[in-house]
Parts: sequence; C-alpha cells; structure tokens
Amino acid sequence: MRCTTNYPKSRLRQIAMAAVLTICGFVLPERVRGQEVADQVEAVEKKTNLKNPARPLGSFAIRDYRPTRNETAKLNFSMHVSLSESAPDMVAEQLEHWRHRLRDQVIIAVRKSLAIDFQQPGLDVLRRRILLRLNRVLKKPLIAEALLPEFTYTTH
Repeated sequence: MRCTTNYPKSRLRQIAMAAVLTICGFVLPERVRGQEVADQVEAVEKKTNLKNPARPLGSFAIRDYRPTRNETAKLNFSMHVSLSESAPDMVAEQLEHWRHRLRDQVIIAVRKSLAIDFQQPGLDVLRRRILLRLNRVLKKPLIAEALLPEFTYTTH
C-alpha cells in the first residue's frame, strides 16, 4: 500500500500508534492519575483518622519477562499501606521490621497478575490481590488499604 500524504512514513506510524494506544486506553495523563491517587490517599487517611495514617512501604521497580507472550513488562510504583482500626499500636512499630516480608509479597502479587490487571484505571484487582497477600503474611486482617500513588506500566 502506498502512502499519498505529505507526511513521512515514520510520522504516519507515530500518529497511528498514538491513535491506537489512545483508543485502547493505554495512554493516560499522569497528572490526572497522580492527582486521583493523591486524593485516594487523603480520603483513606481521613477515614482512618490520625491514629492510622497511610505508611509508605517503599518504591518498586519490577521487570517481569513473560516468554509465552514474548514481552517484558516494566512496572514502577510506590506503595503505601493503611492499618485497620483494630490493629494494635505494636503493629505500627513492627511494620518497619516486617518491611522485607511485605515487599516480597507485593512482588509476588505483581508477578502473578495478568497484564489486564495493570491497565485498569483504579488498579482494583491488583490492590486487592496485594492486600490479601499482605494480610495472609500478618495472619490477621491488620492492613485495611493498599495504595499505589505512583504507577507506571510499560511493555517491550
């Protein structure tokens, strides 16, 4: 097929790719997503009062090679957790001690997730999966909410 426009072929490919990504919902403005998540963090902190504010669990940079699809998924995100009201004060103090175990469970949950879970606007399935794994490690439902304020997902 021959191109009859004044644009070079490389520019037409870029335009077509941008249109396809926009239609499929892969391109989301980061400012909007970041503001929505910041609002979610504030809402959870208000819900749980000052007793249990959202605590950072750290930043994650995960590269997951999926050979069956011949793709490499790259995920960069930071995570915060909010303790439930029934959690004793000792849990808040021990959270730093359990940090590596909790981070391992987050990585396992991300690697077990499907690509479609990363493309949902609220990341509800991913957050629920992480929350279940974290509470399983703690042997009680001590964590009420798992928040992902910054999240980027790319594939190669």
